[in-house]
Amino acid sequence: MQEVADAVEDATVVIYTLIHLYGVTVEGVDAISDAKYGVTYFCPDGEYNYDADRDQVYSTAYGNREEAWQKVPNPQQSSFEKTFDRLQDVLFSVQMTEDSVQGQLEVRSK
Repeated sequence: MQEVADAVEDATVVIYTLIHLYGVTVEGVDAISDAKYGVTYFCPDGEYNYDADRDQVYSTAYGNREEAWQKVPNPQQSSFEKTFDRLQDVLFSVQMTEDSVQGQLEVRSK
């Protein structure tokens, strides 16, 4: 659980930077980050918001570096379960040659 909170806190810093660097809203961050850097950000237990009055990005589930919090975990609604439910396909292929083994993982969400 702490690893998820740490990752979400790290993402709030990146999202904040993208908002100010590209002049996008928090809703527009995924489009610009995907186009420029090939990544998107999602909070597994909530969503990211931008508080213009405080000039801060925060997660509804974990807060941010200045004001962090965690909800008591509900095993029925764990981060893993929510992520797993969003998966459509997980494909893994292996190609073997004389010198190497190459693997490719493809994850498709619903």
